[in-house]
Amino acid sequence: ETLEFSVAARYSDYSNFGDTTNPKAGFRWKPINDLLIRGNWAEGFRAPSLTEISRSSVTAFTTVTDPKRCILGTEVACAQNIAALLENAQRLDPEKSKSYNLGFIWEPVKDMSLTVDYFDIRRRSEITLLDINLILDNEGATSGVYANRVFRGPVLPGESFGPLQAVSTFFFNSGQTNIKGYDVEARWNINLGSMGKLRNSF
Repeated sequence: ETLEFSVAARYSDYSNFGDTTNPKAGFRWKPINDLLIRGNWAEGFRAPSLTEISRSSVTAFTTVTDPKRCILGTEVACAQNIAALLENAQRLDPEKSKSYNLGFIWEPVKDMSLTVDYFDIRRRSEITLLDINLILDNEGATSGVYANRVFRGPVLPGESFGPLQAVSTFFFNSGQTNIKGYDVEARWNINLGSMGKLRNSF
């Protein structure tokens, strides 16, 4: 019978953001030879990247559907390449996370094992871009985050909207994500004598 504990911490100092300390702890308990019980807990941290907080904006290209000019589904505007202007955010909080996992490895007989792990990962203040499709759907808004973000060319004769040229979006802290689940794996080896072993898993 064995019982092991581990504790660690990581300190990071960012020249353009600040510092942080993130702890981690875990244990491994083997009450009998055939069974190992293990668990871990950790905190995570991701500072905004230079692209997300730098003063200059970044231009990329993406394919979108222009809801104002894609009527029949066959027009060029239904799959159009446009410029995406990615604005930096004046203030972004770091992404933070907590993760937990608890599980066991059971080996009832030689060359056969069952592994079951439960995991729970929680992330908050996730950094993301304002969705370009939402901006296009809210084109014409005069206030709020959607105002003045769609750029079009001159209106051609017989049309109500000019061709789409660019969309401006920005980084922001969105909500949180919580992922829970199980990892289950069974393994067994078949002895083939002089030919070796056949390893199986699912």
